[in-house]
Amino acid sequence: STSPTTYKNSTSVPTKPPNTTMGMTTSLTESSTVTSTSVTTEASDTDPDAYIEDSCVALLSFGMWWEKHCSDLLPYICYDEVFYGTVVVSNTTECGASVRWNEVTGNITHYRVHLSTQNSTPEMNEFAILNETETEFIDLKPGTLYHVQVFPVKCGRDLNPQNVSFYTLPKKISNLTIVKVETENVTLKWSAPYGGYNLYSVTVSGKATTTNNSEKYTVMNLDAGVLYNFSVCAVVNISIYGQPVSIVSYTSE
Repeated sequence: STSPTTYKNSTSVPTKPPNTTMGMTTSLTESSTVTSTSVTTEASDTDPDAYIEDSCVALLSFGMWWEKHCSDLLPYICYDEVFYGTVVVSNTTECGASVRWNEVTGNITHYRVHLSTQNSTPEMNEFAILNETETEFIDLKPGTLYHVQVFPVKCGRDLNPQNVSFYTLPKKISNLTIVKVETENVTLKWSAPYGGYNLYSVTVSGKATTTNNSEKYTVMNLDAGVLYNFSVCAVVNISIYGQPVSIVSYTSE
């Protein structure tokens, strides 16, 4: 079992929407259509002939001025807007990453960040509620593909999310040893790392690089009696390399 993901510098805010009666219900998708939802808050009736101690004057949409208690809530319209922004991942490590996104204008109360993996179930998904426009994930699994969704929250409802995916770096291999030395060949062996990986990269003295799918590899066509530096690292998604581990050896003469 793995430990739950931890969010650093996250500030929780209340997620319960205001007590409202909905004029209509909309279903929001990732299209460019902008819909509006009429949300009417509860307001107490005011006797026009009664004296109001904490009086305020409200201008209603049809042009009428109305004296009300300052604490009374008025009807309002909340527009569901489409969030066009960019989510950027940086500082990716074996077990963490930083994520930041563009600030959304227009009465956004907070952001909801959704982190998931390809194989995660709804119970495994991680949520963070933030007032900032960046967060840091820690305690992630090495060599794993993560999906991030950032939902701006307005009037207690999610707007359309912005999405980004990233891989954590593969973890280092361990127990790299030389099991056989010949005139032109050297055989290496190592232990698989914790987490995800697709293959291994084997580099000889910083020059020739080959890939291998097993934890054992024979480097061939070497020169006799020469000192070589062998480096091995795990690779995920073909192009994301973990930290290499090195060992040196002479070939036989």
